[in-house]
Order: sequence, then structure tokens, then C-alpha cells
Amino acid sequence: MFNPFSKDFYTKKILDEDENKKFKENFRIDILSFLEKYKNLSYTSYLQKNEFTYKNGDIYSKTKNGFAERNKIHPHNIIMHENEIIACWIPARSSNVFLVKDGFESYTILDKWKKYAPQLQAISHKKNYRIPMRDGIKLSTDVYLPLEYNDTLPTVLVRTPYDKTIKIHEFIKYVHRGYAVVIQDVRGRSESDGEWIPLHHEVEDGDDTLNWIASQKWSNKKIGMIGGSYLGYVQWAAGASANPYLKAIVSEVTAGSAFIDMPRRGGCLISGMLAWAFIVSKKNLDASLLARDDWDEVLAVRPIEDIPKKALGYDIPFFNKWINHDVEDAFWQKGDWQKRWKSSHQIPSLIISGWFDDNSMGTTQALEVSKNFKDKKIILGPWLHNSNSSYDLNDLHFAQNALKDDLDLIPLLWFEKYLKGNNLSYLNDDVIEYYTTGSNEWKKANSWPIPNSIEKKYYLYSISNAKSSNGDGILLDEIPESGYDFYKYNPDNPATHLIDMSNNEVSFPANYKNQELRDDYLCYTTPVLKEDAIVTGDIELTLYFESDCIESDLIIRICDVDENGNSIKLADGVFNTKYKNGYDKKENMIKGNIYPIIIRSTKFSHCFKKGNRIRLSITSSALNLIFPNYNSGTNEKKIVTNKVHYGKIYPSNLKVRIEK
Repeated sequence: MFNPFSKDFYTKKILDEDENKKFKENFRIDILSFLEKYKNLSYTSYLQKNEFTYKNGDIYSKTKNGFAERNKIHPHNIIMHENEIIACWIPARSSNVFLVKDGFESYTILDKWKKYAPQLQAISHKKNYRIPMRDGIKLSTDVYLPLEYNDTLPTVLVRTPYDKTIKIHEFIKYVHRGYAVVIQDVRGRSESDGEWIPLHHEVEDGDDTLNWIASQKWSNKKIGMIGGSYLGYVQWAAGASANPYLKAIVSEVTAGSAFIDMPRRGGCLISGMLAWAFIVSKKNLDASLLARDDWDEVLAVRPIEDIPKKALGYDIPFFNKWINHDVEDAFWQKGDWQKRWKSSHQIPSLIISGWFDDNSMGTTQALEVSKNFKDKKIILGPWLHNSNSSYDLNDLHFAQNALKDDLDLIPLLWFEKYLKGNNLSYLNDDVIEYYTTGSNEWKKANSWPIPNSIEKKYYLYSISNAKSSNGDGILLDEIPESGYDFYKYNPDNPATHLIDMSNNEVSFPANYKNQELRDDYLCYTTPVLKEDAIVTGDIELTLYFESDCIESDLIIRICDVDENGNSIKLADGVFNTKYKNGYDKKENMIKGNIYPIIIRSTKFSHCFKKGNRIRLSITSSALNLIFPNYNSGTNEKKIVTNKVHYGKIYPSNLKVRIEK
């Protein structure tokens, strides 16, 4: 067993069920189960097949060096050499895990770790500090130092709302390689003082923490930050302070600002974030509040501010603040790291995200902020928020190359380069690595949007009406004759956004074939493609919109439609019309007026195959993603008639980027 505080590192111990459980909880690997599988599969005919199903139902498909486990999050992949099973690989975002037969390490990524990050040092101690912020609030902070070091150290800082003692193995590896590691509970969480208001204090608290680290006698004043989701958000927030000691960041599936990402994306209150709000509703993380079988009932509670009390038995103070602040006022601006970013300030930034990350818009903001950065690297894969963890997402299936076994090595080498000055050859010069679904291949580029692409506009049109996928809505290359389509939306019968709330993932690429049969959908679809079309980048829809109510929500999706009518969602966007002139003010629509509305979707790279079609759908509800809009601005429900105008005067269009 591995002991990070010992000079010897390893001690022998019998692997019993209790120890195996610890490995499953901390590293996602079921060693005993895999060893049984190893024993039953070795030298059998299974290993000669291209695909097989193990006796417990696990499905495996052949790869160039073994077998990939399909249809599972964090699969237990089999690595082989000369027809012999030599290793098990469990992919993940922050910590790939390998179980390797002794003597075969060189046939896995461990060979690269040995070459590029060989130093292993024991940890001298863990010490807790209560660091004062500028307003006197003290944040609980653990400091880990190597047992031996010369003079001073670079530092890796982690700031978390999830308890600084959880999953420390993901960060302790930096101590073993000559870094100080500082892990802090953010304000109001776990052992830190103050009130917990997500997104609110992180610019100033990050700045103060960086200054404290730089003042310590063991610090060389070179600090990097790392982490995903909220742990990514706090990095950009700290960067917005322009603190001189922050020398590098590793931004993984970062959260963004309130009205671009969560919790008020596009001005819509995102109901899909409730699962996250529940698990951080207490002082300490309570993941058990995520999994429940009554989410439909929970989301139906009204008024919305009563949801926590009826579902949990207590109020969530920060949730009430989210509801009460329904414009981008000073409350939200305080935590908007993009708007607070100083244009001249640059930080070497490693940005990692996935096309189906539910914080995808946060990474979109990161790409915008870092557009002119001299030093950056961007990796965009076919992944969820829980990224680099599955080959199969509903009806989208990826090749063996979709998951990366070095996604935890690259951040270490990033810090080696920018905190220690070691420019190791493993980090190539390509600025962007991105995965194109459909063709299932990794590509490289030197800027975003990718240079090898052209902007294309598809113009909305229908011959008679675009209602549902049975209508005749079409996407054209040229501006059509003028006209409009309309649909009615009833708040008592909202359309459904296809997710499982308990998974805490709101951007699954689901099949909307049946949803698109509803009459409150407008569907605009290209003719059957005569050749493959590769779309890569952000999508922007310009709508000329009219309504007979004062406000309404708009939900758009871009889907890949096959010859059987399956409509697989690749990206989506949401927008509340009362913010048509900016999120800092609400303006009602006036009946009879036509308004230009611009909606930006999540980004993707996808190859639409010859014979398939590209579809844009428009509707006004997405149960599970956003709370149904009553269209009245009050608690009174109104059935709304919404119109989409098109043609020369009102050229509604979908703007994409097509790879050459």
C-alpha cells in the first residue's frame, strides 16, 4: 500500500474487502473484481474476439492494445501485450488509475510518468492555518510540504467548496514532485468562517490567499492553481484580481459567470443546478442529497423559493439570493471574472473541457478571456462535466481514442514549465487539441475559432409551417421570401429536457426524436447532406421574434438527424426575452413588435455524415433544465403564441463554422 508520508512509500498489506472498498471510493477501481476477471479471461477465446460480453454483463470492444469497457462511467479497460492481460486502466479527468502487472509498466503511460516526472518525495507534514481575509473572515487552509527541499518551493493552490480533506490524492502527487500544496475551504464551507454565497467572494479571497502564500518562508512566490468546476471558477476569479504571484492555472470544466453559465444562463433560472445547490446547502458537503426519485415533484413546487424547505426541510440562504437578484446587478457583478478581467493581464492557462460539459459556457468565457494570451493550451474532448470518463453517451458512441491516459500528466508538466522553468518535450506546441465526434478523431489547431473553417449562415424558412419535425421547416443557404412560423406554449404542459437530475449532468447528448413531434416545437432542417459537413465552434442564432405576452423563454437545440429520424442533440442555448437589451435590466415585450434576439449555444465539433441532416429546433420550455416560464411576469400562467419571422426584412439565421 502507498503511504505518502513515508520515505519508503510502499508497504505490503493483504487486500481484503475493506481495503478494496477504499480503493473504489478514492480511486474508482475495483481491484478484486478486476483480478477475478483477469483470472477468468486470461488465455481464453474471449480475447480473440472484436467484442464480447463478460458474464456479469460488462461489454468490451477490441482496441489496438486491449479492450475498452463500453457503456460505463469510469470503465475498467484491459491493456494487453502479446495476448496477455498486463494492466487495467480507469480513465478520469484528474487522476487516471492503472493497475499494472509487475514488469510491464513501460507498456502504459506510467513509462511517461517515470521519464518526465520521476522525483518522488515523502511529505513532511500537513499543517492547518486559518488565513485572514481583508474583511477579517478566516479561511481554513491545509499546507503540505515535501520532506526535503532546498530553500523555497513553487506552490499548487486548490480552493474548494467540497471539503479540503476529500480526494486529496488528486493533488498530493504534486508534493511528491517538489511542490508545496495548499488546499483551502472557500468562505462559508466546511471549516472556513463566513457566509457561503457561491461565486460572490472568490476574486478578493483568491487574491488574499495568493498574497498569504507568497509571504511564507517556504514559498518562492510562484503559484499555480488547479481544479475543475467550481475549483476552476475560483482560478479565473483569482486571475481577475491580477495578482502578480499567480503564474499558471489549470482550468478544468470551469464554471462561468451567472448569466452566461449558472445559475441564470441566458436570464433563465436553471432548475438543473438544484442538484448541486442541494449537496452544498449545508456547511459540509452532503452528496446523499443528490440521488432522489422525486425530482419531478421537487421541481414542481411553487413558489420556487419554497423548494428547499419542502424538499430538504430547511431554507438555502444563497438560493434565496439567487432568486431575489434577477438582473445582473452589483451582487452578480462582484463574481463576474470575465467582466472584471484586466485586458492586459495574462496567465499561462491550460484549459480542459468537454463538448457536453454542463458548464460549457464557462469554458467559452475562458476561451474569450485567453484569446490573446501568449501561453495557453486547450483540450476539448467528447466529454461530460465528469470528463474523460466514458466512451458512450446515450446514442453517441466514440472510438477508443476518445479518452486520454495523460490528462493528469499534462497539468503536472504545465506546472513544471511555468512554475519551475522545465520545458519538457512532452508538451507539444499545438495550442488546441479537439475531438470531432461523428468522425471520432483528435485534431489540432493554433487558435479558436479554428482557422481552417469558414462562417456559414443557414436561413430559416418554411413552405407552410415548421411546427414539429412533421412540418416543413428548412434551413436554406440563401435568404428566402418573407414569412413567419408560430407555436403556442402552455406552461402547464412544458417540453422536457432529457436528463436524469440525480446524475448532476444537464448536457447529455440525448435523442429528441419524440420531443420534436410536439406542436410547441419549430423544427428547421437542412436537406439531406450530399457530403460530410464538419461543424466546429460556437453556434449563434439570430431570431426575429414576436409574442403576444410580455416575456417568454427560448430554448434552441442543434441536432444530428439520421435516416431513421433519430435527432441527437449536440448543443443547446437558452434565453429569456426580457433581457433582450442586456442582463442588467428587464424589458417587457409589446404585442405586435418584432424583436431581434441573439442566442449563443454551447460549442461542439461534429461531423454530420453524408445522408444525415442538420436540425435547429426552437421551443419555449425545457423541464429539468429551466423552470417553466409563466409568460406573465407574475404567478399567473398564460398560454403564449410566439412567432419567428424570416425573410429579407427579418433574416432569421443560424450561424455556424464549417471546417474546410
